[in-house]
Amino acid sequence: MLFETEDLQTGSSFSTWEYKPGLGPAIWNLMTHFGPSFSEVGIFFTDEAQDGQPLAGLVEDTEARWQFDLAWIPENNAARFPPRPDAFLQRRVPGGIGVARNGVWGDPPWHAPGSPA
Repeated sequence: MLFETEDLQTGSSFSTWEYKPGLGPAIWNLMTHFGPSFSEVGIFFTDEAQDGQPLAGLVEDTEARWQFDLAWIPENNAARFPPRPDAFLQRRVPGGIGVARNGVWGDPPWHAPGSPA
């Protein structure tokens, strides 16, 4: 799926933007719905500059695997994404882990309004 970045983000520069409120849970819902169909690698939500980098980083075993804003990582790849609390939120989810970049989502994407975090 392709979304226009300017339709999803608030703020006017790379250093001050966040995703619009409510967007995280909607994208997370899509990712968890489609996740089991992509059980070898997972699903990565990236922007134009990050596109393709997580997969290349997994194949080449480089830090590029962290170039995403949100990911559903299947259990078989979870060990390749150790906790990085300085830059990412992480949560165990059915079938793997959820990983979200800190500071761009407001509430964690897997936190639906009105539910516990």
